[in-house]
Amino acid sequence: MSAVLPTEELQDGDWRRLIEAIHRGMCILVLGPDAVFQDSDGDGPTLTAGLARQLSKELDDNHLVADPDDLVHVAQAYVRENNKDRIDLELAAEAFYKEYWERTSQVHLDLASMPFNLCLSTTHDRYLHNAFENRGTVPVIGHYSFQNSRPDLQVSETADEPIIYSLLGSCDDLPSLVLTESDLLEFLVKVIQGAPPLSDYIRQRLANPDASFLFVGFGLNQWYLRILLHTLKACHHSPKSIAIESDAFEGAADAGKTLVYYGSEYSLNFYCRSIQSFTAELAQRYLQAKGSAPVSVSPLQQGAPIAFLCHCSEDSAAVERLEADLKQRGIDTWRDRQNLRGGDRWNQVIPKVLDSNEVNYVVVLQSEAMLARQNSRSYFHKEIKIGLEVGSEFGRGVRFVIPCFLEPCDLLPVFQEEKINSIELTGKEGITPLVNTIKEDWVKRSERNHDRNRDQVPD
Repeated sequence: MSAVLPTEELQDGDWRRLIEAIHRGMCILVLGPDAVFQDSDGDGPTLTAGLARQLSKELDDNHLVADPDDLVHVAQAYVRENNKDRIDLELAAEAFYKEYWERTSQVHLDLASMPFNLCLSTTHDRYLHNAFENRGTVPVIGHYSFQNSRPDLQVSETADEPIIYSLLGSCDDLPSLVLTESDLLEFLVKVIQGAPPLSDYIRQRLANPDASFLFVGFGLNQWYLRILLHTLKACHHSPKSIAIESDAFEGAADAGKTLVYYGSEYSLNFYCRSIQSFTAELAQRYLQAKGSAPVSVSPLQQGAPIAFLCHCSEDSAAVERLEADLKQRGIDTWRDRQNLRGGDRWNQVIPKVLDSNEVNYVVVLQSEAMLARQNSRSYFHKEIKIGLEVGSEFGRGVRFVIPCFLEPCDLLPVFQEEKINSIELTGKEGITPLVNTIKEDWVKRSERNHDRNRDQVPD
């Protein structure tokens, strides 16, 4: 079976198969380093790259480092220096990860909202563990140690708790951490030899021919993963598996070879898109398909920006999904059918909301339905007009009206006249550009208000 080109989008059939496999407990989640960022919004370096950069700065001779983002490479250089040894490296890694010990991210919260019963990880953070706890679930935690034998996982057949198993060690067991290139080679040898053995439970689950896999930010172009997955007999399974990789994968020199190998050996289809938008869409689709309420939603922070959603009534279903996604990403919303109360006068309430501090942004969701009403009476015309008038009262560089494309369509003439760009919500990155636009502007506003208040404080 040939591999799917990474530029293609998941089709409805792919989504349905994936959701059903998750629902039946047959899909194993495999998280890699490209899914865990230092910044919870997914900006900046990954957590693994952050540790590599920190170690690189501590080296006396940086010329030994060819790639400051490659952890095993940098860690190998770190222990080669005369004044540092393996214990120094372990303590440096522990101190780095402890700074992020209480954190999670929206990616992990989205994944934790679905019934994955086995999650494998190749990173040393606690993001997924914290996400499950945020959802009200206490996971079973385990890890492999290439240095010493460990008790096997004690898993009850009737237990509902998800299992998180770290293949490359744990910060709770510092000698188990796979950090350097030498560690990685020794780890592979130990796994192949079974000395010490990997958990029997994990081996059985991976070798189950009915299992499928969801790889998220795993970096499957890494050579050692072929050896590892082959050793664990995770190949030649009949169900299709999916790999969501970062944009860096698509540009890798060996991407073509990787596609051919995993496509034939693992029935694995690759997709390169924003990990944040993928997990948000997967969680939403799972919710819609299975009709169950989310376990819990990460509460919005006090003072979160509020976006007024200007839309056509025909698009209500799509707007409801967008609204849920925005709230999961830390942006509150104001929508007519949700926020208006019995007895409220539409023509009085909405202009008041737009021309006050009740909302901070007006997000205009353009669609074919909205364009069809361009030359007829519709209340969204008034909402856009008031929004533009209010926006003109802000200082230069501050956003208020943010046009978006809810679906592919032409730009509304009013935005052509005002020369205001629109944000595409149906592309590979999903709602991430809209979220980033609002959050970046919100930070700028907060900084300006802080500076203004500071200047007004009397000496």
